[in-house]
Amino acid sequence: MELHITYSLPTEPPPPPVPPYKWSIESIEQIRTDTGYKIIVTTDVPSDLYMRWTTVKPQEHIIPVERRGLYLHSDKYFCFVAWHENEQEEEGDTITHTFIKEPWPICETRYFYFSGTVSGQPSKSTSPIFTKHRAALAWGPPITEDYPALVADGEFRKSLWNPPLPYDFYWEQEDAPVNTDSDNFTPSNTWWGPFGDIWRAVPVFDTSALPANAWITAAQVRLTCVDIKNPRGADICLTPATNVALPLVPIGYSKLLDTPTIIASKPIADIIYEVPYWLTLSEEGLDAITKAGITKLGLRINFEIQKNGCGVDIEYCKNITQDHPYVGWRPLIRITYRLPA
Repeated sequence: MELHITYSLPTEPPPPPVPPYKWSIESIEQIRTDTGYKIIVTTDVPSDLYMRWTTVKPQEHIIPVERRGLYLHSDKYFCFVAWHENEQEEEGDTITHTFIKEPWPICETRYFYFSGTVSGQPSKSTSPIFTKHRAALAWGPPITEDYPALVADGEFRKSLWNPPLPYDFYWEQEDAPVNTDSDNFTPSNTWWGPFGDIWRAVPVFDTSALPANAWITAAQVRLTCVDIKNPRGADICLTPATNVALPLVPIGYSKLLDTPTIIASKPIADIIYEVPYWLTLSEEGLDAITKAGITKLGLRINFEIQKNGCGVDIEYCKNITQDHPYVGWRPLIRITYRLPA
């Protein structure tokens, strides 16, 4: 009797199939921002996308391809040149991919497409080429409105006293004791003697009614000077004060501003005692206005601090900076703006 045995040697299991590493776009959304666009793309599989864009219109070429023994000029390819590449805002592989393209100048056309990776592996998938033109918004007619300074609340003061400057709002010596119960700050430093009083100089305006989508085209601040000493021919100036906390507290002026940017100025010699005057904000000054919120500005003159002795070469331009019983003296900011049509 013969015994036949059939057997096979063990073999290695077959390798897993290589993933296709492919993706496709399911939706694209473009949201206009103040200075550009936010572009949001969704894909069918998690992937890490890159946006390649250029302002040069892609060139289209026809190339011959053999079809059933015949060469026909039937296929197209595109030259995409001088392009920039930006990765999505999200980290890693995601379904949603966000690209923030700012700044994007008005009337500029961009051409872009998407490429990417899946699980860290390059993908052969790409999107079509998209074209997007940033058009100027249509705006309604200009609107001019006045926004008053806030009423004093026990912390705000009504005047600005400027010893040799820049005294941006307060005494420079941060450790000096301060009496906040009076109408001014009195640093405990006899070096300045009676001239050491520094009155708060932060006009604070209620611009909460200014629409958040307003395009501000012009602005002026009205102030009233009630005392002047101007031996060197100084200018009264406005600076941004967005980083000043409310309610106001004693603090060294060096901590109040990153840079002492002048956004409006006027020679003190041109200011008439107890007659309201106007300071016109520059383009940079318009950015210091807080829409739908509280606008804080700083007052100063345009000279550096000169600690040259008590009462020597002292100069000041004392202004009403908050609410005042006489309505005509109350500071206000007059803003001209437009809304989208």
